[in-house]
Amino acid sequence: MKRSKAIVRPWHIIVVITIMISSCEILGLVATNRPPTTPTLLSPGDDATDVALPVTLMWSEATDPDGDTVRYTVSLATTFVGLEPISQRSQQTTFIAEDLEPGTLYYWMVTADDGRGNESESVVRSFTTAPADTDTDDDPVLVTGISLSQSAITVPLNATHQLNATVEPWNATNPSVTWLSSDATIAAVDSLGGVTGTGVGTTTVVATTNDGNHSAEAVVHVDIFFTVTFVTDGGTTTDPQVLLSGEFVTRPPDPERTGYVFGDWFADDEYTSAWMFDLDTVTEDTTLFASWTYDWDNITVGGPGPAGGVVFHDKGTDDGGWRYLEAAPSDRHISIKWGARTDLVRGTFPGIGYGHENTLLIIAEIGGTFAAQVASDSLNGFDDWFLPSKDELSALYSRQHDVCGLHPSPYWSSSEETGETPETGRAWEVNFFNGTPSPTYKDSDRRIRQVRRFSVP
Repeated sequence: MKRSKAIVRPWHIIVVITIMISSCEILGLVATNRPPTTPTLLSPGDDATDVALPVTLMWSEATDPDGDTVRYTVSLATTFVGLEPISQRSQQTTFIAEDLEPGTLYYWMVTADDGRGNESESVVRSFTTAPADTDTDDDPVLVTGISLSQSAITVPLNATHQLNATVEPWNATNPSVTWLSSDATIAAVDSLGGVTGTGVGTTTVVATTNDGNHSAEAVVHVDIFFTVTFVTDGGTTTDPQVLLSGEFVTRPPDPERTGYVFGDWFADDEYTSAWMFDLDTVTEDTTLFASWTYDWDNITVGGPGPAGGVVFHDKGTDDGGWRYLEAAPSDRHISIKWGARTDLVRGTFPGIGYGHENTLLIIAEIGGTFAAQVASDSLNGFDDWFLPSKDELSALYSRQHDVCGLHPSPYWSSSEETGETPETGRAWEVNFFNGTPSPTYKDSDRRIRQVRRFSVP
């Protein structure tokens, strides 16, 4: 029995020891890692002012109770909240803060960490950087060089071209320049670099700095230039060209003109000598004239007519040798008589299409320098103008906004008053103030506007 008890006791001892070790772990007797001590900010002092740039930030060394390596991160901002890191983790206890603005309040702090997730933060302090240096007693900024806007120019005789000088550095204390021409009989230069051609030839213009005697030059060629002018006769504008003697004219874009098709450029206004852009050169001031042909495919009422006037009536068909009526671009006379009060023609009609025959009849019967005779005068190379009939004149009034220069006054027609007698010799007028037709004594003075009729060839 005793031998059995001796075997059991050691077993119980072993069990008790095992329980004691487990209890130590449960009670937290195993050691944990601790954060480093808090660093103290040393420089600049809190609320320091006029701190010179760049700013050197300094703080005390933090210690780690577990012997871990301590590294530091600097945070900085212009406001108390929202500080942002401006340095990498480092073991150094100083940091040079560059790129700070002068005269600016900054807040800063330092964070110490042991690399194991434990860290300590310093208090936040502030400092103000020194203002920008505004001392005006600095040493003068010396000129180091000069350049010109162009190294070679061509100037027309008696014309002026501007050269510009650039002095380096931009903030030189004395950037003044003296200009000089090597031959003022060819090109003269003023104190600001304006170069004027005074004679045909080549010379050099030099700009020299008064500080340092640095210089730059430009070669100046002076020659005679000629101007080429383009006359478009109512078409879109074409810019003139300025060329040297012997140069070719650059063919401009074709101009455009409502109601017409562009033909070509001519050296004369009679359109007899076409300008050959690949052969002809300029030897004097030259004027080129645009030729046009009427656009027969696009005739519109209110648009241009082939004789330089305005189309004001389209009867819709081409029977009788005509379809359209065209008014002259201006009044032929502003005060003229139809005839003598006793002049009788008989046989004129008021309707549209009778103005041409009326005019021929009046001229044959009474002649003289009266309205019908003057209205038939040649204009713009066309000799088929006539004095409109009463209804043709009324049709012109209805399109008065399309026709230039119509005056709000009475105009003569070529139609006599029906049933007149020698004692009451009157003809029809149309008042362009209100469009009213009325018979008027033939020896009254009225305006006249020529018209013509035409058809598509």
